[in-house]
Amino acid sequence: MRPNHDIDVQHPRLEGYGRGQQDGQRRAHPMRRQRCDARSDTDYHIVASIDNYSLLSSIVFRERKNVLGDDPQLDHAEAIRRGFARAWGGIGAAWGVAPSTAAVQGYLLLHGGPLTSSEIQAALGLSHRATRTAIADCETWGIVERAPLLRRGGSRGPAGTAWLPVGDHWEWFRRVAASRLERETDPILPLLDACLAEAQGAPDEPGIPQLLDRLQGLVEFTHRFDRAVEVVVRMDSADIGHLFDVMDRMPEGQLDRLLTTLARMPADDLVRTAGLLSDMTPTALHRLIGLASQPGVSKLAGITFGRGGAAKA
Repeated sequence: MRPNHDIDVQHPRLEGYGRGQQDGQRRAHPMRRQRCDARSDTDYHIVASIDNYSLLSSIVFRERKNVLGDDPQLDHAEAIRRGFARAWGGIGAAWGVAPSTAAVQGYLLLHGGPLTSSEIQAALGLSHRATRTAIADCETWGIVERAPLLRRGGSRGPAGTAWLPVGDHWEWFRRVAASRLERETDPILPLLDACLAEAQGAPDEPGIPQLLDRLQGLVEFTHRFDRAVEVVVRMDSADIGHLFDVMDRMPEGQLDRLLTTLARMPADDLVRTAGLLSDMTPTALHRLIGLASQPGVSKLAGITFGRGGAAKA
C-alpha cells in the first residue's frame, strides 16, 4: 500500500491574503487555490497554492504520516523525492500540464537518473500507460532526454531505454518557455490578426470603433509579449543563468531603480543607447564603465557615485 500524502505547496506571496482582517473581513487574492486530484493514476492527492508567475516557487511539504509512510523499506531520500514529485505534479496541473507528466520530471530532477519507465512507474505509483504517456510528454517538452546507454531495470528481462532529466535548470526553463510559446502564443497571434483585419473591413456600425480599439491594443500587447519571451528562448541557457546570478548579487532595490530609470528615459534615447551598447564587446563596455567612473569624466557628465559605485545624476 502506498502512503497517502497531503502536500501543501505554499508561496510567500500568499502571506496576508485570505487571513482575517479587521472586523473579520478577508482580502481576496488573485491566485486561485486549486485542488489537484490525481487519483486516476495514484493514491495521493495534492492541495496546491500556485503563483502562476513564479513556477520556481519555494515549496513546503507537510505530510500527515511519517516520512517513510507505510513502506518501512523506503529511505528518507526516496520519500523526499517522491513527495517532491507529487507536489511538482500539483504545480504542473495548475499550469495546464498533466500531473503525471510534471511528477515524472520532478522525480527525475531529484533522482538524476538514468531510470527506466518501469522504475519510474514503481516510484510514482502510476499505471504503465500513464508512465509511458508522461515520459513521451516530457520528451516533447524537452525536459527529459534518453540516456546514451540501455539500462536493465530489474534482475530479469532485457535492458531498455533509460531516461535522464535535463540537468541544466536554465536549459529546461528555456525549453519550457519555447514550448509554451509554440503551444499557446503561436496559435493566438494569427487569430487576433484575423479578427483585427475583419473588424477593420467591417462597415461603420455601432460598436465597431470600440471593438477596433480593444483589438488593436490586444494585438499590440500579444505581439510584444511574444517578442519578449522569444528573446529568452533564443538566449543561451548559460547566459540566462548568468543574468539571473547578477540580479541575485545586486543589493536590495538596485534592480528596481535601474529598471525605473530605464523606463523613464525617452524612448528614442533608450533605443539609441541600446543600439550603441549592443555593438560593443564586453571588454569595450568594461573600459567605458571604468572611464565613466573617473572623477573628471563623471563631473563633466554631472554624475556622482555613491557607496558601492552607484551612479547618481
